[in-house]
Amino acid sequence: MAQNNNLRSKSKQKTNNNKSKYIFDLDLTLYSENDYKDSDNQDEYYSSFKPKYLLGDLLKLIKGDKFILTNANIPHAKDVLAKLRLQNIFKDIIASDIAGDEYKPDPSIYHIANHEFKIRNNDTVFFFEDSLDNIIAGKKFYNWKGVLIDPDRKKKPKHADYLFNTIEDAIIFFIAKEKFD
Repeated sequence: MAQNNNLRSKSKQKTNNNKSKYIFDLDLTLYSENDYKDSDNQDEYYSSFKPKYLLGDLLKLIKGDKFILTNANIPHAKDVLAKLRLQNIFKDIIASDIAGDEYKPDPSIYHIANHEFKIRNNDTVFFFEDSLDNIIAGKKFYNWKGVLIDPDRKKKPKHADYLFNTIEDAIIFFIAKEKFD
């Protein structure tokens, strides 16, 4: 009897090719307005970011590839990720400057991300964003599941699949979801 259960679970594993992938916006998604000092002085601005060790530890617990999709440029993305101590967590970054100066919610940046992140039709993509318009676009073009990060919103909007006030709350939820799904 136990042998049949093992055979069943092995065949189930072989047929489940669905992979979860996690795409994160950078600014005001991986960090909030409380995590830096807004300044016109670049040195002051970038030095105001503090490491987010807890977030890094939580992100490492999520199975599946993690990516950055940002309207910022690559130097900004790399600088901020380094300051937050998150630079080794993400497999790849798509930024507006390498996407031909296209910005979310323009369809082309989503097409580039979908191609470069090697997303297959049977992958489940969770898209973490602070902009509902960008979530709507990800859902429209590729049926990405929208994870809205908004510290002020109390009710989940219809176009978002999930709503969290902080990125840490969202990641804790997805760690639990992976464990119990």
